[in-house]
Amino acid sequence: MFNVNTQAANLKTHPLTYRQPLVEQVVRCVRAGDSCSLIGVSGMAKSNLFRHLLTPAVRQHYLSDALQRYLFLAADSHALSELSERAAYELLSERLLVECEQQVIEQDVIDYVAGITQFIQQSADAAACRRVFGHAVSAVLGSDPDLHLVCLFDQFDEAYQTFNPHFFVHLRALRDEHKYRVSYLVFTREELPQLRLGAEHEEFYELFSANVMGLGPYEREDALGLLQRVAGRYGVGLPVETSERLIGLTGGHPGLLKAACLALVKGQVSLPESDEQALAGLLQVDDVRTECGKLWDGLGEDERTVLRDLVIKRKAAPGNAEAGRRLRLKHLVKEENQITRPFGVLFTEYIAAQKASAAHSTKTQAGPIRIDTAGEVWVGGQQMVPPLTRKELLLLEYLCLEPGRLRTKDEIVAVVYPDEYQRGNSPTDDALHAMIKRLRIRLEQSGLPSNCITTLRGKGYRLEIG
Repeated sequence: MFNVNTQAANLKTHPLTYRQPLVEQVVRCVRAGDSCSLIGVSGMAKSNLFRHLLTPAVRQHYLSDALQRYLFLAADSHALSELSERAAYELLSERLLVECEQQVIEQDVIDYVAGITQFIQQSADAAACRRVFGHAVSAVLGSDPDLHLVCLFDQFDEAYQTFNPHFFVHLRALRDEHKYRVSYLVFTREELPQLRLGAEHEEFYELFSANVMGLGPYEREDALGLLQRVAGRYGVGLPVETSERLIGLTGGHPGLLKAACLALVKGQVSLPESDEQALAGLLQVDDVRTECGKLWDGLGEDERTVLRDLVIKRKAAPGNAEAGRRLRLKHLVKEENQITRPFGVLFTEYIAAQKASAAHSTKTQAGPIRIDTAGEVWVGGQQMVPPLTRKELLLLEYLCLEPGRLRTKDEIVAVVYPDEYQRGNSPTDDALHAMIKRLRIRLEQSGLPSNCITTLRGKGYRLEIG
């Protein structure tokens, strides 16, 4: 069935044409001094695009003679020493120093940035780091009126949900101070307003609202390239008709396409002529089901409801228009002959097997607050949007287990910060109080009294709710 293709095994990077239409959009925004929000669900290869944009050959290809005018600061949240504002400034300042050393920047400016980088590395004061990083940016941009700074943030969902709002106020201020010379590219699974609300975040989001772009499944050439690379690692090549079949079944979703290809080259499945049999075989493969599950679990319940309705009822309820809009942005639905359906038949088959009752099952409930098994919070029958952060959810769930019972600080820390608790590095009282305050605000926004979580000074907290 397979033919040896040694050339495929040597392909280590994406071609310059990788996701070309989307990259061209992003580059147009950067050249104009604008910022972009790039939305991609699980398995849609966001990080591949992030790394592709940073590749020297790609930057040269799209920016050509203007390349030397652009400094790219890459900040992958997974590369942070800790998930904190200070760690983010440390990483950004280090990247700024590297870019300055590689570009034609005056030595005294490089020395200045090096000094600031060292200060941030040794500082524990987030406010001081914020201030001096701003000085470093001003020094670099002030050294040449043609320079442009592009900050790329990958895996940014949790950081956006947990960082101090001052971080985003400062990023907005930097852009306003150096208008059209500072751009941000933010890679997340959800739109920023779905992740966190607040006046400071609204001002930051204004930078992106005109340029929100969704990462969709791969177009044919990118999908063929992925299959060639994956099969090539095993010293085999896929016939064109087999590749086309896999692309058709998976809808071109990178994660599903890779999992299906691996199952095929490892002999875990075959591809019978019947699509029904082929789909049944693929959904028996653990890695394929895992990819489908990650995609499904990463959606909001309202989005899952729309997808179920499209599969079972062939149409979505009119009241779910907002969820439908988000699904279109994420390229999880498509229009064919004026009919809306999920993007690929493999994922469609997976959706058909998901029972609505399982998604709605309750894990914890206290009065009007219900937390389901998917981690969604419902208050009075309305889903809380945007979702709580992971730690806020753990705290609320713990308080809901026994409403009215006092929970001490140590008890809360053991549940919400288990790793820190085991190491004896408990968060400060101010940090815990700030999280309680954020949770109170979210519950109040959902219609509950502002004092539903009460503080017993020196003792702890309890949920008081009917």
